[in-house]
Amino acid sequence: YNCMSTENVRRQILLKSQKLFQAKGLGKISMEDVAKAIEKGKSTLYYYFKSKDEIFSAVMDMEVDDIIMATVKEMSLVDSFEDKLIAFSKVKLQSIQKRRSFFVTMERQMNPEEILHMHQMKRSIHSSYLQKEKLVLLPLFMNAMAHQEADREFVENTIVIFLSSLRGIIRETLVHEQLPHAITLLQEYCKIFSRGLE
Repeated sequence: YNCMSTENVRRQILLKSQKLFQAKGLGKISMEDVAKAIEKGKSTLYYYFKSKDEIFSAVMDMEVDDIIMATVKEMSLVDSFEDKLIAFSKVKLQSIQKRRSFFVTMERQMNPEEILHMHQMKRSIHSSYLQKEKLVLLPLFMNAMAHQEADREFVENTIVIFLSSLRGIIRETLVHEQLPHAITLLQEYCKIFSRGLE
């Protein structure tokens, strides 16, 4: 029970902080603001997190874990390699859109120094997100490439190529605000990619 309530308090801190960061930006929020938002003392807050940066990283990690869970769920609803890639891609597109608006809203409230600091933090979060995505895709790709007798390194490189191209397509279509086009392109890309491997 105690462990559960500890986890609940931690999640509550992260959810309230997420809203604060979006409303005011990373630089304008103090530990006191977060403590007020969760209606607890600063000592309670410091029990869970040493600093505001630690909270921000944990908020980003929570979002990544939520995206990974949504991805696994969507992929489990379909059977073929191609359909699983499409499901993966669609969740990625939706999550990038959502995170993009979150960061745009945040950055409006921040000065250049704060924005730079946030981007540095985002970089480390990104590499952990990439690792988690690779873990989700690894069994799928190993299975699809089993007949090629590909070693693990080759499979992992193939996943990196898949993910990099996927990010490029999503970035291009979001920059030019062509969302319906993005869905079509992603489906075509997954079709081409899966046929190339199977």
